[in-house]
Amino acid sequence: MELFLFEANEYQRLYNCSSITIETIPLEQRCLTPLALINLTLATIYFLLYLPSLWIAESTADIILAINRCLEVLAPKIAEILFKGIRTHLWLTICSLYALYWLFFAKAIVFSGIYFAWFFNPFIGYKEDIKGEFNYDFHIIHDLSVAILSPGIYLLFALSLLIKNQALRHSNTNINSSVSISRAEKLTFLQVFVISLMNTICGSVYSVMQHITPERWMIILAQFSW
Repeated sequence: MELFLFEANEYQRLYNCSSITIETIPLEQRCLTPLALINLTLATIYFLLYLPSLWIAESTADIILAINRCLEVLAPKIAEILFKGIRTHLWLTICSLYALYWLFFAKAIVFSGIYFAWFFNPFIGYKEDIKGEFNYDFHIIHDLSVAILSPGIYLLFALSLLIKNQALRHSNTNINSSVSISRAEKLTFLQVFVISLMNTICGSVYSVMQHITPERWMIILAQFSW
């Protein structure tokens, strides 16, 4: 956004599309009406329910939520120190400020009707970004971090819980409340894990497709995961 507001010449150099001939890609390859209608409907619902939820804020909050859920079961005292009371609002504020940084200072990302997804290269499908002027490494770092940390935290949690439960059973000791999980907690854990899995798919595919265009079904999967 700072390019658009403060560096008009650089913005025009990067994003001016006057040299592009749109007819080089047939209209039928650029029209994905059924998918567009589904995406529009879902987007309307999502934004009404989660406004102003952004991918960056949501995926960052997902990591924090994963840490919170794991600590609640494995280390309740640490969870209380980090998340009790107003501290929860502090974590959410950090997520929001981080998202605002991306909103104002990150490179622009443009939706492509050809591939039905978001790309940093606004001319994707027409010309390649040979010089890498539209590469944004910070985005890749963020998405790959989400893709690795999100399932990694839950796998570590599941493994730790399994080991503790097995140790308690072998010692003929009743499972205490800090380790045992109620049905409601299991369902909550499953819900958050599914959300994390979708973020992992989205983050992984989006990171890859900024450099290598994968199969269309993978791009559509990542788009709807987002």
